[in-house]
Amino acid sequence: MQIYSDVRLITDKYKDKGAEKGDTGAIVEILAPNQYLLELFDFKTGITKTIIVVKEEDIEVYKR
Repeated sequence: MQIYSDVRLITDKYKDKGAEKGDTGAIVEILAPNQYLLELFDFKTGITKTIIVVKEEDIEVYKR
Protein backbone atom coordinates (compact mmCIF):
# COMPACT_ATOMS: atom_id res chain seq x y z
CA MET A 1 0.00 0.00 0.00
CA GLN A 2 1.10 3.53 -0.68
CA ILE A 3 0.64 6.93 0.90
CA TYR A 4 -2.78 8.41 0.05
CA SER A 5 -4.23 4.98 -0.81
CA ASP A 6 -7.95 4.80 -0.04
CA VAL A 7 -8.53 2.08 2.55
CA ARG A 8 -11.24 0.44 4.65
CA LEU A 9 -10.79 -0.86 8.19
CA ILE A 10 -11.49 -4.61 8.38
CA THR A 11 -11.38 -5.10 12.16
CA ASP A 12 -13.13 -3.75 15.25
CA LYS A 13 -10.01 -3.75 17.44
CA TYR A 14 -9.71 0.07 17.24
CA LYS A 15 -13.19 0.83 18.64
CA ASP A 16 -11.64 2.42 21.73
CA LYS A 17 -9.95 4.90 19.38
CA GLY A 18 -13.21 5.82 17.63
CA ALA A 19 -12.77 3.54 14.60
CA GLU A 20 -15.08 0.70 13.61
CA LYS A 21 -14.93 -2.08 11.04
CA GLY A 22 -16.00 -0.67 7.67
CA ASP A 23 -14.76 2.89 8.31
CA THR A 24 -13.00 4.39 5.29
CA GLY A 25 -10.19 6.85 4.81
CA ALA A 26 -6.66 7.24 3.51
CA ILE A 27 -3.10 6.42 4.46
CA VAL A 28 -1.47 9.72 5.39
CA GLU A 29 1.92 8.39 6.48
CA ILE A 30 3.88 5.14 6.34
CA LEU A 31 5.50 4.73 9.75
CA ALA A 32 7.18 1.35 9.21
CA PRO A 33 6.94 -1.49 6.66
CA ASN A 34 3.74 -2.81 8.30
CA GLN A 35 2.44 0.28 10.10
CA TYR A 36 0.33 3.14 8.74
CA LEU A 37 -1.13 6.39 10.00
CA LEU A 38 -4.72 6.60 8.77
CA GLU A 39 -7.18 9.43 8.60
CA LEU A 40 -10.62 7.84 8.65
CA PHE A 41 -13.33 10.05 7.21
CA ASP A 42 -16.58 10.14 5.27
CA PHE A 43 -15.67 10.34 1.57
CA LYS A 44 -18.96 12.14 0.80
CA THR A 45 -18.64 14.92 3.37
CA GLY A 46 -14.89 14.96 3.97
CA ILE A 47 -15.46 15.05 7.73
CA THR A 48 -12.69 13.31 9.69
CA LYS A 49 -13.83 10.66 12.16
CA THR A 50 -10.45 9.81 13.71
CA ILE A 51 -6.74 9.44 13.05
CA ILE A 52 -5.14 6.15 14.12
CA VAL A 53 -2.08 3.96 13.63
CA VAL A 54 -2.84 0.49 12.23
CA LYS A 55 -1.07 -2.58 10.90
CA GLU A 56 -1.37 -3.61 7.27
CA GLU A 57 -3.47 -6.68 8.08
CA ASP A 58 -6.14 -4.42 9.62
CA ILE A 59 -6.96 -2.60 6.36
CA GLU A 60 -7.81 -3.28 2.74
CA VAL A 61 -7.74 -1.13 -0.38
CA TYR A 62 -11.07 0.65 -0.83
CA LYS A 63 -12.52 1.32 -4.28
CA ARG A 64 -14.81 4.34 -4.31
